[in-house]
Amino acid sequence: MPQGGWWETEASSERGEECVWAAAADGARAGAGAGLAGGAATLWALRASPGFRRYTSVSARVALPLSAAVFAFFLTAEHSLSACSRQAARARS
Repeated sequence: MPQGGWWETEASSERGEECVWAAAADGARAGAGAGLAGGAATLWALRASPGFRRYTSVSARVALPLSAAVFAFFLTAEHSLSACSRQAARARS
C-alpha cells in the first residue's frame, strides 16, 4: 500500500511524517505532565477532603488524571501539527 495519496509528492509526505512524529512527541510530553498533575491533585483531594473521599467512586478518581492527560495530549498535538503545517505552507510560498 503506497504512503500518502496521489496528490502528495515524496517531499511533502516526508515533511508530513516529521510533523506527525513531532506532534505526537509534544502531545506525549504534555499528556504525561497533565496526568502527573491530575494525579497529584486527585491524591491531594483524597487526603484533604473527606467529602471527595466519600462521594467520588474509584472510576471517577481514575478518570480525573486520565482525562486530563488525554485532553492535554490531543490539544497539544493538534496545536503542534497546525503550527508545522503553517510553517510548511510558508516554506512552499
